[in-house]
Amino acid sequence: RSREKLGEYLDGLIKQIYEDNYAELAEFFVSYAKPYRDQFDFKSMGDYIAYVRSVGLITLNGETVKSLEELELANFFYANGVNYLYEQDYEHPVASIKRRQYKPDFYLPDYGIYIEHFAIDINGNTPPFINEKDYLESRDWKILTHQQHKTKLVQTFSHEKRSGTLTGNLRRNLEQQGVIFSPLPKDQLLDKLNSSGYISELGILLGTFLNLFKGSLLSLGDLSKRLPPNDSDAARARKFIEIFGKVYQRYQEHLASSSLIDFNDMIRLAEQALDGGHELKDIKYVLIDEFQDISIGRAQFIKSLLRSTDHAKLVAVGDDWQSIYRFSGSDISVMTSFEDHFGRHEVRMLPETFRFDQMVESVASRFVLKNEAQIKKKVIAKVRDNSKSVILWHPQKESGSLLESIAQHIPVASSGKTSILILARYNFYKDQLGIAELKAQRPDLTLTFSSVHVAKGAEADYAILVGVKSGRYSFPSEIADDPLLDLVLSAREHFEHAEERRLLYVALTRTKHAVYVVGDPSAESTFFTELIKDPDVDKSYLGRAINRRCTACQAPMVERNSQHGLFFGCSNYPICESTSRPCIACGRGFLVRYGVHICCDNPRCNKEYEACPECEDGMLVRRDGKYGTFLGCTNYSSGQCSYTRNIR
Repeated sequence: RSREKLGEYLDGLIKQIYEDNYAELAEFFVSYAKPYRDQFDFKSMGDYIAYVRSVGLITLNGETVKSLEELELANFFYANGVNYLYEQDYEHPVASIKRRQYKPDFYLPDYGIYIEHFAIDINGNTPPFINEKDYLESRDWKILTHQQHKTKLVQTFSHEKRSGTLTGNLRRNLEQQGVIFSPLPKDQLLDKLNSSGYISELGILLGTFLNLFKGSLLSLGDLSKRLPPNDSDAARARKFIEIFGKVYQRYQEHLASSSLIDFNDMIRLAEQALDGGHELKDIKYVLIDEFQDISIGRAQFIKSLLRSTDHAKLVAVGDDWQSIYRFSGSDISVMTSFEDHFGRHEVRMLPETFRFDQMVESVASRFVLKNEAQIKKKVIAKVRDNSKSVILWHPQKESGSLLESIAQHIPVASSGKTSILILARYNFYKDQLGIAELKAQRPDLTLTFSSVHVAKGAEADYAILVGVKSGRYSFPSEIADDPLLDLVLSAREHFEHAEERRLLYVALTRTKHAVYVVGDPSAESTFFTELIKDPDVDKSYLGRAINRRCTACQAPMVERNSQHGLFFGCSNYPICESTSRPCIACGRGFLVRYGVHICCDNPRCNKEYEACPECEDGMLVRRDGKYGTFLGCTNYSSGQCSYTRNIR
C-alpha cells in the first residue's frame, strides 16, 4: 500500500470504529487528542511555550488557546453542546492604569457563568517559572471582582487534569448551577472532527504507529508493559492502545480477507520461512548498505538469514553520523552496539571521501562529534582547499532576494552549469525563496530544492541551507514526535538533539565546493550559534546580531503596528502576550537591558537609558516640572511607578 492509500484507509477505518465505539472515540478526541505535559513539567516559560507550539492548540471551534488544559475544556464544551466564548471582555469595565480589561478564560453566555482555569497544583503552588506571589494575587483579584459585581465564577485547576478529574468535576459543578449538557449528535461531531483535521491527525499517527509496531517484533500485550512509570500522560497512552488494538485487528482482517500482505509481513514471513528450516547453502556473503538505517525487526531477519546459511559472512556498510530515520523505525544502537547483535566482528574504516573538501570535513566532523556517543573516526577529504567553505550568512534586506544575493558570490563555471542544492529542514520553505525567478535570471545555474532528509546521498557544486533559526519551524526542530511512538521506537538518545545534529551534518556535507548556512540575526538557533564559534567557518557575511528577545519566554520579538504606532510583540503570541515599546529617541530601535543600563539596538541611534532602580521595569528619562528638569520613570504615566530623581 502507498502511504497515501494507507492514510485514506485508516481515516475510513477510524470513522467505522467511531460509529461502533462513539463514547470511547469522542472521549479520546476531547481529552487526549494531544500529548499532555502540564506547566509543572517545565523549568522556563520558553520551554513550555515551545512544547505547546510543537503540538498545536487549535480547538474544535477554531480558537487558538494557551494551554492543553484550556484545549480540553473548550473541546469539552463544544462536544457537549454548551455555547461558550473564549477570552472575551468581562461584562463590567474594570480596566485601570495598572490592569488591562479583564478577559476571563471562558464565558457561558446562556447561563451567565465564567470559568477561570488556574495553573495551580494540589498544594496551591504555581509552576516554577511563574511568579507565584503575583499569580496568586491576580487570582484573588479575579475572585474579588466577581464577588463585587455578583457574577458567577467556576474555577478549575491544573491538578485536576493530572488526576483525571478535570472535566468530570467541571460537569458536576456546572450541572449544579443549571447548565444542560446536550452532546452533539454522533454524525455532527464526526463532521466537525473531520473538517478540523482531528480525524486525519489521528489517522497519520495510527499509520505511523502501525508500521512501526509491525516492524518492532512486539505484541499488543507488550505495549502496556512499555509504558514508563509515573508517566503524566499514561491515561492517554492506555486509551490510544485500546483504539490501536481495534485498528490493528481490523487491518489484519482486511489484509487476510483480501489476500494481501504489507512490507512488514514480507519481512516476517521470510523470517518464519528461514526459522522453519529453509536453508540457503549457496550464499557466501550477505551485503547490507546504509546499515545505520536498519530497524530491530530487519536486524532480526538478517540473523535468521545468517543462521540458515552455511557459514555466510555479513558485510555491513554504514555511517552512524548519518542515522536520521528514527521516526521510520531505524535504531542506531544496532550499529553502535554491533557486537551485541551479531557477535564477534572486524571493523574496517573507509576514511576517504571525494564528495567534499577538508574544510567542510573539519567543521562538520567537529559538529557531529559533540555527541560523544557517535563512533569516533577521522574522515580524510581528498579535495584540499585552504579557503573556508562553510559560509555563515545573514540575509540583508537591502540586497534583494536571499538566493539572488548568495548566487552573486558563487563563481560561474568555466564550462557547463553550476549545480546548487537548496536545502531546508521543512519543505514549505520552497515556496518562499523565489527559485523560479532566480532560474530565469541565472540560466547558468541548475537549482534543486530538497528537504535535508530527502537529500541524503545527493550532492551538488554548492549547497544553500536555509531556515537555521529558532522558532516553531526551527533547526534543530521544535516539532516533537508524538511520545506515543516511543512505545514502538528505539530508546531516545540521551544527548540533546542527537538526531537533529546528525541531520545538520548531512546538510553540511552535500557540497563539492562550499555550503552557505542561512541564519536569522534576530532569532539565532542553537546550532547556528555553535557554528559561529568554529574557527574554520567564514563569518564575513554575518550582520549585526539583534538580541530582540521576550523577557518572559525568550522567544524572538517581532515588529508590529497598531493604531498607536510601532511596537514589539512576542513571536509566541497569542500564547505569550508580552510587548515592548520602541526607543523613545528614535522610535524604531528595540530596547535591550544590560545590567542597570537599557540601550537602543538601532545603530543610527544607540541611545542609552538608566534602568529605574525602583520598579526595575521602566527607565529614567528627562522630564520638566515646576521646579525644573528631573529624571522620572517611564512607568509613571501608567501609574505603576512614581520614582523621580533630581538632576545634579
